[in-house]
Amino acid sequence: MKITEQKARIYKASHGWRGESTTTVKNQTYEISTFKTYSGYLFSHAMPVNKTATEGAVITSFSMFDPKAVDLLKTKPAKVTEAVVKDQHYKALFLFDEMVSRGDIQPQAKKEPQIGNILFLDGYGKTKGSEDNKHVIYKVENTDYGVKYYTVELDSLLLSVKDHVKPWSEKFGIGIYFEPDYCYTGSDEDLQNLLIDAHKESKVRQAEKEEAARIVAIEREKKEKYLSQFVKADRRKTTSIIKSHILKTWPVVSKVEVKSDVFSMGTSIDVSYYAPEEIEAVNDFIEGFQYGHFNGMEDIYESYKDMDEIIIDGHILVTYKYAFAHYHFAPAPEPVVKAEAIKADAGDVEIINYSERAIAVIGNTKPIKEDLKALGGRFNFRLTCGPGWIFPKSKESDVKNLIGL
Repeated sequence: MKITEQKARIYKASHGWRGESTTTVKNQTYEISTFKTYSGYLFSHAMPVNKTATEGAVITSFSMFDPKAVDLLKTKPAKVTEAVVKDQHYKALFLFDEMVSRGDIQPQAKKEPQIGNILFLDGYGKTKGSEDNKHVIYKVENTDYGVKYYTVELDSLLLSVKDHVKPWSEKFGIGIYFEPDYCYTGSDEDLQNLLIDAHKESKVRQAEKEEAARIVAIEREKKEKYLSQFVKADRRKTTSIIKSHILKTWPVVSKVEVKSDVFSMGTSIDVSYYAPEEIEAVNDFIEGFQYGHFNGMEDIYESYKDMDEIIIDGHILVTYKYAFAHYHFAPAPEPVVKAEAIKADAGDVEIINYSERAIAVIGNTKPIKEDLKALGGRFNFRLTCGPGWIFPKSKESDVKNLIGL
């Protein structure tokens, strides 16, 4: 609703004392202001404004297409004090009332959208007459917070409610506009039939929406049931699993380093791996922990809607806002030679090839343990072939002589 009258207000603004009042003439609201200009003049004028009440507040907006401000008084006092501003402001109010009485204030009546007018969006790739952009008004409702226009779209039969509609002659930026002569050409009966079809289409859309929501709920329940069998890993556990998975899946990788970080706008993970050459599959695996991407066109971060949980070794791993893979050169790790027996029949003692550089002596070695020790052997309980003595390959002939092979 329009503010029809407001008591004069004299107050100290950032640039000195100021007077303000609001009044309405023929449905056009004016804000009458008295203020000091940068050139030292005390100036009073009446500016056409749109001043509407909304929930708990009054909103004032100026239109560059409204009639120009009405000049009332211009003086140059020696000093601009509260009393001086107050005196001139009340004189300006008196002059404005006189101008209204003489008929000098004649605001142009603004045309408002009517039933049958076609509203259209201008912006976001839409303009007057474009597809799905012809919204016919079938009902107008005045409320305490503005005018609402109920519309049906001619192409899609979509029902909607519009507000803040502006005349096309006052086009300024993206918005909903109308032209007085841009109207629906059908009869009233045609418009009613259009509404009947739109309501039927609306019910179909609602049923499709409800069915889609039901399917989504079923899928969500199935997914939750599936995921309940796994353990959610924390960041530390995720780091451990990433390391072991890379080393196990790509044996040419000799070393993996993982560093994760938490900051005010999200999380990140940096994984460095060492191998003879860069491995694209490792890069993809690491970068797969990033749950979205930065949209530079709209300057926002967008999460991937179809990203599934990463599950390894029975754990649901943590994902990150940013994930980076870093390759470093390193020679391939030495292959592990499978231990095999050299001779299996030397009493209760066997010699086996433990690796490319070592042999192992296993079996009943207790009677000759001092001799084995004297040859430089080292006893180890944790050998892959069982407890035994480890020797370098260079000692193989000495060990064979000792045990009589």
